[in-house]
Amino acid sequence: MTMILLAVALMAPAARQMPDAAPGASVAATTDLVLDWPADAALSIEADGAETIVWFDRGPDATALDAFRQRAGDDLGRMEWNDTSMVIRPAPGRRFMSTVAGDRLTIRVIRDTPIAATMAGEAVDYALAQAAADAATGYPGRSRRRLTTLDRQVPGDPQVARALADADTARGATARAADRYRALGATDTVARRTISAAGGDVAAIATVRDGRGFTQAEGSLRVAVPVLGSATGADVVIGGAVRRFQTSADGVVTQAGTIRSLRRGTVFADVTGSVGNAATRLEVQGAANLTNARVGLAGRLVVGPAEREGRLIAGWHVPDVSTAEQALLGGYVNRWGAGGTLRVSPALTVQGDVARTFYGLGHEGALARTTVVTGGLDATVRRMKPALTLLYRLEAEYVDRMVRRPGGALSLPLVDRENHTMQALVAEQLGAWRIAGAAGWTFDRFGGNGPTATLTVAGYIDDAWQIEAAGGVSSVQRPNLVGTQVFARVGIKYSMGRLP
Repeated sequence: MTMILLAVALMAPAARQMPDAAPGASVAATTDLVLDWPADAALSIEADGAETIVWFDRGPDATALDAFRQRAGDDLGRMEWNDTSMVIRPAPGRRFMSTVAGDRLTIRVIRDTPIAATMAGEAVDYALAQAAADAATGYPGRSRRRLTTLDRQVPGDPQVARALADADTARGATARAADRYRALGATDTVARRTISAAGGDVAAIATVRDGRGFTQAEGSLRVAVPVLGSATGADVVIGGAVRRFQTSADGVVTQAGTIRSLRRGTVFADVTGSVGNAATRLEVQGAANLTNARVGLAGRLVVGPAEREGRLIAGWHVPDVSTAEQALLGGYVNRWGAGGTLRVSPALTVQGDVARTFYGLGHEGALARTTVVTGGLDATVRRMKPALTLLYRLEAEYVDRMVRRPGGALSLPLVDRENHTMQALVAEQLGAWRIAGAAGWTFDRFGGNGPTATLTVAGYIDDAWQIEAAGGVSSVQRPNLVGTQVFARVGIKYSMGRLP
C-alpha cells in the first residue's frame, strides 16, 4: 500500500504557497514542497537544481503521502522511483533547492516563468506519471491504454515514445520495443539489452528432478526469434527446441502387466510460434517424440491484459514423459481447458485453470481420463526492498477413468491428489542480479505433506548473456513424484541481435 500511495503522490501536482509574484513575472516568488518519512527512516539526497535524488530504506507512510498530494502543484515536472530511491525533476522554468533534515525532505521551488506557460507540458507529465503508477501497481493494460491515448494527442513526443517502448519490453514485445528504442537513439542498459534480444536468442537449459524411485534429467537447446509484423499490427515469435530426457525408474508397469526397472533416453523436437498484440495472443506448438515416432499439436489463446487475462488451451497427441510408463511406451496427452487471471487490487491477484486430460500410451489409445485443477492467490505485502509476497497454490488432479493391466496393476501411476501450498516469497534486486527465495508447506488432502522451497538466482553477465540457476525441494504430489523431491535447474541464454 505504501508504494501504491507513493505512486499516486509522484503523479500528483502539489504546492504549499509562499508569497508569489503576479502571473507573468519573469522571476516569481518561491514555493516549499515538503515530504515526511517515518521517524526511523534513513534519508540521503543528491541535488543540483535540475533534479533531486533521494535514497531511503523505508518509504513515506500513507498520511504523509496524502498530504504531499494535496500540496503538490504545477512546479513538479516528473518523479521516478524504485524500492530504495526516487528522482524528482522540476517543471520547465523551475529550479529546485532541496534539503534533508532528519526524516523530512524540503524542496524550495524557484519559479523563473509563470505557471501558465508550462501547462501543456505539465498535462503530458501528469499522464505519464499516471501510466507509470498503473504499471508499478500491476495494471500494465491500463497503463498502456493511457500511453496510446497520449501518443495520439502528442504524436512524436519522445517521453511518450520511451514509455511505450518500456511497456513493450515489459510485455515481451521485444522487436516492437527495439524498433522504438532505435528510433529514439536510446543507449541505456534496458534499451541495449532489448535491442540485442530483438535479434533472437538461443538458450541451453538443464533440469534434474529426483523423487522416490524416479529420477529424470532434461537437457534442452532452444531458439526464439521475435518479428515485428507492422507498425500497428501483431508481434510474432517463431522458435524451436530439441529436448532430451533421461529417465530412471523402479517399478515400471509394462503393457503385459509385469514390473521392471527403466533406464531410457527420449528425444523431443518442438516448433513453436505465437502471434498477437497487447490484448490477444495465440501460441501454437508442434511437438515430436523422435524416439517413439509420435507427433502432436498444442495451442493456447490468451485474451486480455495481464491484470485481466482469460486463457483457452488445447492439445492433441502431445508427446509426454511425465511418468515412467510414458517414457517406456511412447506416452502422449490430449487436453483441453480454460482459465484466467484477475488482479483484484494492487496487492492481490487470483488465478485458476481447469483442464480435462486424456493420457495415452503408444498405439493403445487413451488409458486414463482426469480433471486437472490449478489455481492460486498472490498477496503483495511489501514492494520495497526486499519485496515480500504471500503465495497460495492449488495443484489437483481427480481420476475418473483408469485402465488396468493383466494382474490388476494400474497402466499409469495416477491417483487423486489435491495439493495445497502456502509460501512466502522474498525477492531482492542487486544490480544486474535478482535473487528470489520461497519457502512454505504443502498439504495433500489425500495423504502426504511436507516442505516446499525454492531459491533462484538470475542475472546478466553483459548485455547479451544471461544465466539462471534454481533449486529446492517440493512436496507437491505428482505422478511418479511422491513424498518430498529435490530439483535443480541451470540455464544460459545468448541474445543474437546487434547493439546500437
